[in-house]
Amino acid sequence: MNKIINLENLELQELEYTEGWQILWNKLYNYSTPQIKEDILISNFFKDDSRLASIWLLYDDDLIYMVHDKRQIAFDLGWGPGNNPEGAFHIIMVRMDDQYWEHPLVEFSSRNKDEIVAKLNELMLAVSNGEIS
Repeated sequence: MNKIINLENLELQELEYTEGWQILWNKLYNYSTPQIKEDILISNFFKDDSRLASIWLLYDDDLIYMVHDKRQIAFDLGWGPGNNPEGAFHIIMVRMDDQYWEHPLVEFSSRNKDEIVAKLNELMLAVSNGEIS
């Protein structure tokens, strides 16, 4: 039997935003990364439809994007390959003048959501404190 989760009952992941960050989007839910073989379905994913969706639709290429204008740094967090149970979370931090993201300041990957959240919080604080610029 499939486990069904109502999307309306999921909350966005809380982060320890530090001074200067502007969050342009956040679609990272406070839900532990499912095991690959788990078959979890989401209700209310398609707002005007009664169809159920795979939990993996929450794991896409664009989960969080934020910028620190004063330090001119951008963060991107995604799951790649998108919607794929074999994927992982990926953080890339770049200077905003690096138009093609060829020289990342930081790259970090993990399948563990808690590890990714801890790393995001650590990096946001380091940028706000001027330790990364």
